[in-house]
Amino acid sequence: MQGREQEPMGQLKCRGLIAVVAAAGSAGCLAVLGVSASGAGAAVHPHARPHARRAATATGTAPVPFQDVNTTAAKGWCAGAASPCDGNGGAGDYGTIDLVSSRFSGGGYGNYAPFTRSVGGTHMAVTTGTSDVNQGQGCPNPGVTEYCTGPYYLFDGTGADSLYKPFTVTHMIYLSPATAGSNTVIDEDSELNTSTGAYGIDNVVEFCSTGGSFTVTFSHNSPSGCTGTASTARAGWVRVVWNYLSVSGLGYLTENVWQTQGSKLVKIATSGPQPIELNGDTSGEPVTDLGGPGYFWQPTLNVDGFLPGTDLALQSGTHPQGMAP
Repeated sequence: MQGREQEPMGQLKCRGLIAVVAAAGSAGCLAVLGVSASGAGAAVHPHARPHARRAATATGTAPVPFQDVNTTAAKGWCAGAASPCDGNGGAGDYGTIDLVSSRFSGGGYGNYAPFTRSVGGTHMAVTTGTSDVNQGQGCPNPGVTEYCTGPYYLFDGTGADSLYKPFTVTHMIYLSPATAGSNTVIDEDSELNTSTGAYGIDNVVEFCSTGGSFTVTFSHNSPSGCTGTASTARAGWVRVVWNYLSVSGLGYLTENVWQTQGSKLVKIATSGPQPIELNGDTSGEPVTDLGGPGYFWQPTLNVDGFLPGTDLALQSGTHPQGMAP
């Protein structure tokens, strides 16, 4: 992480941080991990989708359960020596991820979300995008989709699961409208595999800063841009939830965005239930053609500073509010 003014606790880049933990043996919980992101179009950015770095052989099994108590590295972050999370911006490089203490502040010109309190633990992640050489300046090409991309996570350490059953992916990030620059864009992506364990489709939730608030946009494959109308002007932790469902033998996806507001969890945006359509298709896919979770990725991460994040979770079954920290 170049240009930072405060060293995050001596943890190395891309050492699977994270953050919270469900109680041991929680019903339906398959994994509680860290952070990561999605989708890319080769015409607009220099980064390959993370599935190019994952195992070529489908696993056909659900992810291995484990929990991380903020003290040990979780497998799966930036897996593969050919794809380092060093932030340099080369064809095989991705953004950085570090484990820091609660109330960490990066300082510098941008200093996005200073002194943020973690949730569910004493530590949290901070991420930056590739080519973000000075963390106080943000992405050098803010108008290019997916130019600055964050780190990625491969579920089960391989990202090649071929078994589709209803499941939920949850990730938490901190939105700070008052300290966000006008070009701030944060993409959150959950990729779904095919029944062979191959790449299927990116499902992207995009947050864009627009004069004191963040808008929310839902899209597939590459992000569609800041076109959403739902928004929030409050600072706080946001829970991004992907519910993968089965309805009459077809795959469906509902994406919800929740924000902690005082003692309440408030839904600020939803995609509603949508049929899952793989690339080129115009109708919903039968579940027999679909696989499990592949990767989580932040395809565009343009923040003037460090983005706090925590609690990347994978659960079996449908949980509209996602995994609670």
